[in-house]
Amino acid sequence: MAERELVVDGRTLACADVALVADDDLAVRVTPEARQRAEDAWALVTELSARREIYGRTTGVGANRDLTVDEDAGPEHGRRLLRSHAGGTGGVLPVRQLRAMLLIRLNQLAAGGSGAHPRLLDALATALTTGAVPLVHRTGAIGTGDLTALAETALTLSGERPWVAGSLPPVPLDTSDALAFMSSNAATLADAVLSTLELDRLLRASHAVAALSYVVLGGSPEAYATPVHEARPHPGQVRCAAEMRRLLGMAGVPQRGRRIQDPYGLRAFPQVQGPALDALEYLRGVLTIEINAATENPMVSLSAGDVFHHAHFHTAYVAVALDQARATIHHVAELSATRLGDLVEPSFTDLPAFLAAGPPGSSGVMILE
Repeated sequence: MAERELVVDGRTLACADVALVADDDLAVRVTPEARQRAEDAWALVTELSARREIYGRTTGVGANRDLTVDEDAGPEHGRRLLRSHAGGTGGVLPVRQLRAMLLIRLNQLAAGGSGAHPRLLDALATALTTGAVPLVHRTGAIGTGDLTALAETALTLSGERPWVAGSLPPVPLDTSDALAFMSSNAATLADAVLSTLELDRLLRASHAVAALSYVVLGGSPEAYATPVHEARPHPGQVRCAAEMRRLLGMAGVPQRGRRIQDPYGLRAFPQVQGPALDALEYLRGVLTIEINAATENPMVSLSAGDVFHHAHFHTAYVAVALDQARATIHHVAELSATRLGDLVEPSFTDLPAFLAAGPPGSSGVMILE
């Protein structure tokens, strides 16, 4: 049993928490308030289902949405729904991403909008604590949520599918649990959160790499001077210039550099790195909202005492934030390649071309370019 503990409340999960549980042996516990919220939502949707049509509970799904489910169908309708969606193919998701997915789905369920039975929250918390991991395939979502990945997960919890590691006693699933559990983008969000944190580490490291390149190339401090960036104060750019000043020990009026103007790889670093820092900040904000959101369709609202059909499964915010981050990283990579070219150029370093130690014409580290 893990000694350290992460408490899940459905509202305050951070991206760093997701990575912590993905990578480390932690006990995961749901707060009593969150579990009660889930139980109240389950009771409300059960009561409403007896009086009105609710998508996926009293009706079929997709093209079958207008078909009413037989009241005597019992849990079998939910099991059929899960089996029909558990058609994943390709490779198996890595354990790290699966643990992140389980935590995100647990926290979303703890937000209290799914109407799933609270025993599913208990099962996910136990799986994370004991290291039980379902076998989930990478390919198969149909564009309206990670239905395939979560259907495979639900069937694993119910005892129908194998575990990659560990196991739990089978969890009973009724008809109302099937769509309630599947209706999420938890697998996509897990991948996005882990990638975002890795990108954050790389961008932070790139400040140090750029600073070392500056030292080797005898850079000019003017490009990072405070007045320069106060004149166009984009947050990421200002932050990048300040970090470069800190790393290089720059204070006061900048001294003259070796050249009147440095090559772009040094001089434009804050202007190119800044958009990536801003994009990453925005992406992290979007993901933080998503991993704490009640995104299930239909959504149970305890405050309104009702169920709402909606389109929270649409990932436009996540997709746009990821696209923006990807576009900015392209420019960062271009500038990094430019600095690499400068570092093997004798006119910038006063060292042999390509840092070669052999006879004239030796290639040295030319392959790095």
